[in-house]
Amino acid sequence: MSDEPIEIVLKRELFKWLSTTPPVDGTRRVESPGIAYSTSTNRRKENQDRVIYAQFSSRYEANCFTLMAVLDGIGGMLEGGRCAEIAISSILSDLVFLKRSKNRIALVEALSRANAEVYHSYGGRGGATFAGVVIEQNRMHFVNIGDSRSYRYSYNRGLTRHSSDDHLGAQLGKIAGLEDVILAPEIANRLGQYLGMFGQVYPNVNHIEARPLHKGGEYILLTTDGADAVGSRFISDAFSQSNDPKAIVDAIVKHASTKDYADNATAICAQTAILLHNREGTRPLFEHLKVWSSQGIFHMMLSDALTKSVIKTKGGQEMKRPKVQRKKPKSAKVTSKASLLTEHPAKADTSKSRKPEVIIQQLSLGEDKAHETTE
Repeated sequence: MSDEPIEIVLKRELFKWLSTTPPVDGTRRVESPGIAYSTSTNRRKENQDRVIYAQFSSRYEANCFTLMAVLDGIGGMLEGGRCAEIAISSILSDLVFLKRSKNRIALVEALSRANAEVYHSYGGRGGATFAGVVIEQNRMHFVNIGDSRSYRYSYNRGLTRHSSDDHLGAQLGKIAGLEDVILAPEIANRLGQYLGMFGQVYPNVNHIEARPLHKGGEYILLTTDGADAVGSRFISDAFSQSNDPKAIVDAIVKHASTKDYADNATAICAQTAILLHNREGTRPLFEHLKVWSSQGIFHMMLSDALTKSVIKTKGGQEMKRPKVQRKKPKSAKVTSKASLLTEHPAKADTSKSRKPEVIIQQLSLGEDKAHETTE
């Protein structure tokens, strides 16, 4: 029996998995042949990029979601890779437990909470960018913070960008009357917002109608700035030369490594018809979160009674799930890297709680090669 809210357990287990397992360079598929990612450290000492593909399954359609995302630790600041891991753990946990509403996007609220958690740990001296696509309640949204990018490719329309850079120079150009103002390069290239900054973040959101995406020939691509350095023309060529997401991301990341002063490069690509199809099927008896990343595969089975928004009592009456009390992040105090993720909030009623089942599969270069030979 667990003596703490399952929300805290999930967040802690996710962070433990990510923080104790370094990312493995290479190109891999995400279960389905229609989704693949690639990452490379290149000429840096460590890989501070993170990539995830997550599916949450539930008997309750409103609770289900699919999230595909890349995060990039900010160079020149403290422990960018660790900041990205704190953000991922917070985002996924919140997406599982946040109450859904048709009038808001759960990922936007989850990013706001993740920003506060990273700031609580590093006091604004560490951070990460985010670019993702989320599918929930039959809606698809591109969401980004920083300079990681989101693209949609169609054989009919070509390559379309669906993210906005948060560089100060790009932001200034959006203000009426200041379009022609030129900032010094060192100032223009600074990020106006990122996960881990003081105050509120305002994610860039782009809604896409999901219905047309069921057709073939449609792709979603997410890149960190290191992979995006290959340029939009090369990315378009990669799509025109192959319809296999694995070949596409492999070509992009390998070409990025040839650039001068090559940064960490990460890309994830999905055929949208596959991305949407993966959400369909029989609803499980238990809530199930499954996450793929360059650090392995993470499964967690959750007690259904604790994750659904409304539960039924023995008398047949419905009642809302009790809210979990959260501790507010302290202002500018820098604490240990995992402090917020391991703090125990006030104990809640656990009479109906069950310890979640956690399964973690690690990746290695050897396992990846063995897997590729069986495809």
